[in-house]
Amino acid sequence: MQIPCGWLCDRFKPGKILLIGGLCWGVFQIITGFISSSKIFMFIRTLLGISEAPIYSAGAKLQSI
Repeated sequence: MQIPCGWLCDRFKPGKILLIGGLCWGVFQIITGFISSSKIFMFIRTLLGISEAPIYSAGAKLQSI
């Protein structure tokens, strides 16, 4: 997911992408604590990984500006 997120950082402002990714990451991290089903747990963990992907590309883009 880092390649599509890098494309999003090139197309839009990396600060906003980083903010959205960080907020989604926090929400999915909180939801993980309330899950009792293993299938939903795996789905939320996948969403957690997807929301964590823009951190590296957005951070690199912000440092290069």
